[in-house]
Amino acid sequence: MILPKGDLIGIFRGKPLDFLDRVRNGYLRVSWKDPEDIYSSSIVLKDGNPIMADLELVKSRRVLKGKEAFEVVKDVDYGVVEVYSLDSREVSRLISMNDESYLIIEKAEEVEKVEEVKEVEELHVENFEDFILSIGEFSGVVEGFGEDRVATIYIKDGDLVGARVRVNGNEFLGVSALYYLEFPARVVMREGDVSIDENCKVQIVTDREKLMERLGIRLDEKEIDEVLNVLNELKFEERRRFFDKISKFFRRR
Repeated sequence: MILPKGDLIGIFRGKPLDFLDRVRNGYLRVSWKDPEDIYSSSIVLKDGNPIMADLELVKSRRVLKGKEAFEVVKDVDYGVVEVYSLDSREVSRLISMNDESYLIIEKAEEVEKVEEVKEVEELHVENFEDFILSIGEFSGVVEGFGEDRVATIYIKDGDLVGARVRVNGNEFLGVSALYYLEFPARVVMREGDVSIDENCKVQIVTDREKLMERLGIRLDEKEIDEVLNVLNELKFEERRRFFDKISKFFRRR
């Protein structure tokens, strides 16, 4: 199976299926051995679900694919598991570039088809954050691909409504993701209806009751937790920049 280079989340040891929840979109590389053979397997996940698999029996020079491969891995109690993260679009391309025999489900028709969307020509920007702030009346998804990170921004009628950023294997969602948007990027814009995971939403509570003096905005309880989590990781001198950065996105409304 052809696999693109992903961001390594970690290397673990134990029952391979116990680590499926470590990545939503990406793949696992699993290896183990017994007295009979040496085994190497790959399992691809899309939106948290195993979708493709293969299994190589090195000594026997056999390769199992799809459901047959996955059923073998399910019964393995101990192996070395490498977990890699991919952008959801990379997973969709991975599915389309590999043979249908690798599918875990029986019929290709059951695989979620890659949505046909209007994609603008590729852009290159010096600062992804500035580019996002300059977008006018647009609804859709804007992705930024940098040297060490991938950002996915959801915009509805010109307003930023969701964010997800993956930096060196670490994932930041919602308000906390806004801190990590300042980087040179290759940009892809996809226009259309916006569907956002609950964890990625960036929302403002309409109640204008004063909540955070420094921000001058109102955040809901979940977003406050996200802000505090980021602040706890920042050095003192970085905190002002973080407040200024979040304020920019909310005040543009």
